[in-house]
Order: sequence, then structure tokens, then C-alpha cells
Amino acid sequence: AQAENGFGQRALDRHFVTAPQLVDALLEQLRRFLQGLPAVLADILVEKGSLTPGQRAKLIEPPPLPVDPPGAASEEPKTLGRYVVRRVIGRGGMGIVMAGYDPALRRRVALKVLRDEWSGSEQIVRFLREAAVLAQLRHPNIVAIYELGSPQDPGGASAPFIAMEYVDGRPFTDLLLRRESPRDRALQILEDAARAVAHAHQHGVVHRDLKPANIHVEDGGRVV
Repeated sequence: AQAENGFGQRALDRHFVTAPQLVDALLEQLRRFLQGLPAVLADILVEKGSLTPGQRAKLIEPPPLPVDPPGAASEEPKTLGRYVVRRVIGRGGMGIVMAGYDPALRRRVALKVLRDEWSGSEQIVRFLREAAVLAQLRHPNIVAIYELGSPQDPGGASAPFIAMEYVDGRPFTDLLLRRESPRDRALQILEDAARAVAHAHQHGVVHRDLKPANIHVEDGGRVV
């Protein structure tokens, strides 16, 4: 399961596979899963000749995130607006998602901020537009947006962030790889996710990064 966590994205980032090759392998992975067969993405890519065994070995253990030396400034601030930052829970190509706490309302939140290299005016406008669009969606299977914040750092620069619902669960990817969900339950998860996507489509929103890793299942069973 550790090898599958972001395996396809790492293969793309290192130009080991092309996007069509990855899509073809993912479709084959889904077909095998629905048939109750072993469905490891790395194995499928190697079987199809899209990836060599040597490349697979290089991708199994991704390099660890760099650790700041003692006394170095952290990439993530300790607070954002009124929110207390606890830890980083995800990094994407454009943003960082952190677990936080709202002391005023006494609840956990997720905080999404732009990476420094994506802090240009065009990217900020796109980021703010994303928050405004998401805030219009009201559906039990879509993460709720609480606030769009933009505190200033000590240098006076703006640092926009999105405060949203904290989802305490596991990605659908983990459930698939560990085969913890019966087929009927897996199909129900897909149906719930499809209904959420349909709601977004009805409001003119297209999810451009829809994949099992971005579908989370809470301990109580809710799909987000």
C-alpha cells in the first residue's frame, strides 16, 4: 500500500510514464479490482511495458520531505488569522493543506494555502475564485468552506488561505489497496462520490483532479 500512495503521480513527475499510459493502467486496475483480482498499479505498469522494474524500484520509496535545519524559518506559519496550525496533512503542486484548530468555535479545520512559488497575482486570483466557487456548493458529500482569509505577514504581503471542514477519515485509495471494503460498499462509495460530482456539475463546476486519493471516507461512513 505504501508503494501505491502517489505512485502514479511520481511516475508522471519523473517522466517514467506518459499520461495515456497511466490512464490505461488505472482503468485496468479498476477492472481487476471489480473482478476481485490483485490490482497493484506498479505491477500493471510493468506488465504493460510502460515502466521498467528498475524505474518501479526507484518510485517505491519516494524521497522524504526536507527537514529544516535548527533555527531555520518553517515554510508553514504557526497561525493563520485566528487559526492555530497543527501540522501539514497534504502537499499538491500548487498548495499546502494543514490541519488546524479554531479556538473561537472550538473545532478542527483544514487550511489550504498557496505555496510560495505560486503566489503571483494570476495564481492568487485563481485561488480566490476556487474558494468563491466552492463556497456556493451545498452537498453532504462535498467538503464545506468556512472562510476565505488573507492575513498579512510581517513584511506586509498578503497570504490568502481557505479554511474548510476537516475530514477525519481515510482516502478511498487505502480502502481499495487494503481490500477492506466489500465490493458492494466500494460501489456505494463511488455512487456517493458521483452524486457529489453531479451536484458540482449542475452548478457549473468541474473537478479536474478526481481520483480515489481525493475521495475520503470518514470513520462513520460519510464519503467526502
